[in-house]
Amino acid sequence: MTGQLVYQIELKGPNRVEWNYDVDAKTGKVVRDAEDH
Repeated sequence: MTGQLVYQIELKGPNRVEWNYDVDAKTGKVVRDAEDH
């Protein structure tokens, strides 16, 4: 993602589950997602 502007979004749900998203700032497309426990 060199040179690409991205929004990094972290959502926290029940039971300490976290979802992390990288969203392309220009297109709005999710370029990466991950779930952490």
